[in-house]
Amino acid sequence: MRPTIMEAKALSFWKLKFRLYLQQEGFMSLQVRYTIIDCFDPSSQAKFWCDVLDAKIVGIGESILIEYSSGILGKSQIYLNQASSAIEARGKILWLRPEVETLENEVSRLLDLGATLTAKRHYGWGLGEVDMADPEGNRFVVSSSEAEESQLDWLMETQERDAQIPFWADAEVRPHEGESRPATAVFIHDTRGS
Repeated sequence: MRPTIMEAKALSFWKLKFRLYLQQEGFMSLQVRYTIIDCFDPSSQAKFWCDVLDAKIVGIGESILIEYSSGILGKSQIYLNQASSAIEARGKILWLRPEVETLENEVSRLLDLGATLTAKRHYGWGLGEVDMADPEGNRFVVSSSEAEESQLDWLMETQERDAQIPFWADAEVRPHEGESRPATAVFIHDTRGS
């Protein structure tokens, strides 16, 4: 027997509430155990990433090992390896999401720590992603916080999709006409599991 539309909506609501509860309690379906970054100056990179992630150096040898908390599941690590030659086209090494701050405040903090802003993608209603690079050019992405995304339904009712928000004035990607919701919000919610 198929559930009614109201039952399906209620089930969907409670699934989302349960996922948010698990996330708030530090549970996640996947955890980053470690990331390896090849760099020319591991010492300065270690300082940068320790400041970004509120991490600490736990080992120095051929690589510098930093460790940071990733919720109730434990610790994650970044290995900073000495690069022996020019590093070719670097892909994005991390996708980050602010836990407390807004995307705009987090980007400002990261710029103060020495990161470089390379691109902005605005998907509408103030939500989006920002491509950044660490001091050696390793690229990473910072996306809108969950708190910002949780306001999407209210924002859709009270603002135009392409509202003039100063932070997004220089975005390379602008909201697409005809789309009802920003792609990132749909993507992020769809990948959290059922």
